[in-house]
Amino acid sequence: MDKLIHEDFLGFAEGKKTTGEALSNIFLTQLEKYGIIIANMRAQGYDGAANMSGVHRGVQARCMLMGEALVRNVMDTVQAIAFAFDYSAKRLTSFKESLGTAPDEVKEEMGRRQKLKSLCETRWVSRSDSLFTFLHAYSVVCDSLEDLEQDGDAKARSYRCSITKFDFIVGLVVAKAILQPSAPLSAILQTKDFDFIQAVEVKQSRCRNAAKKTRIRRRLGPIVQQCRNSCK
Repeated sequence: MDKLIHEDFLGFAEGKKTTGEALSNIFLTQLEKYGIIIANMRAQGYDGAANMSGVHRGVQARCMLMGEALVRNVMDTVQAIAFAFDYSAKRLTSFKESLGTAPDEVKEEMGRRQKLKSLCETRWVSRSDSLFTFLHAYSVVCDSLEDLEQDGDAKARSYRCSITKFDFIVGLVVAKAILQPSAPLSAILQTKDFDFIQAVEVKQSRCRNAAKKTRIRRRLGPIVQQCRNSCK
């Protein structure tokens, strides 16, 4: 495989307006024209103009929102459902009852967990445990929401429809697979007796090992299998 970086000029596009919204629409149209999938983009580069590089309304910000929509929606949905069960005694009781009748392998994977974990707002690495819990309790969540829906819970149907979509299942499995390897590294780097040089060495070693383990060809099989298991 050719691993060299290539710079290819695609063309000019005429813009009637110079706002971030107008320019981003033109940009996205051109990407679609040339068959470039924005979800596969890994970097963007712009000049200093606010309508291009602005972090809120510029082309950069709008393209980032397009590319990160799937993961962001998964995170938002997991958080909303975790809160829904955590702050309702009726829903939490339903979850525990569904967990009690779940297969032994599900109980084993859940360990001592008796409820879903909400996502940390500031530390992304800690979200891996929340996604791990949600993924392994997926069938329990679906069964519980179905029971709640039949019992007249208005929001249960909306939640169940959201998490049974294929896009959500794939996003959940992939997000968990990406974040989980970073959790042990984060724990090591936060130990009191670690100095800066040790931190750099461990980080480099762990990142190399994680990169090997998460190569797409090696990880694609397990990821696809997890998606299939969740869809059953």
